[in-house]
Amino acid sequence: MTRIILAVSFCLSTYWCAAQSRSTATMPIDSLTKSVQRFMNNQQADSLYNLMGEGLRGRINAEQIQEFSGDLVGQLGRWVSFKQTGTMNGLTRYEAVFPLGTLNFFISQDAVGKIAQFSFMPPEEEQ
Repeated sequence: MTRIILAVSFCLSTYWCAAQSRSTATMPIDSLTKSVQRFMNNQQADSLYNLMGEGLRGRINAEQIQEFSGDLVGQLGRWVSFKQTGTMNGLTRYEAVFPLGTLNFFISQDAVGKIAQFSFMPPEEEQ
């Protein structure tokens, strides 16, 4: 009976680990994006800055993040929602919806799961 319990436990833990490795491909970037959204809306530049990797921190400081997020929220309102629209070369693109407009939001992670880069850009105009 103990062998059966151990065998079932092993099978379940193996399945769970495999499921975890499959689901982590998109979960972390969506969770990171949700945190960026929350911190920008709440004007928590320090918290947003703490999500950034060393490479990005070398190019931008917390005061610049505070100014940028204040300007963005001031012009378009609070960031309401986002929807992933694609991924290419590790850079994930989202449609970021605000009350007064929609922007493309791009984000990527470094090797330790911190933000390597992010930017907002106007949607591409259809030709």
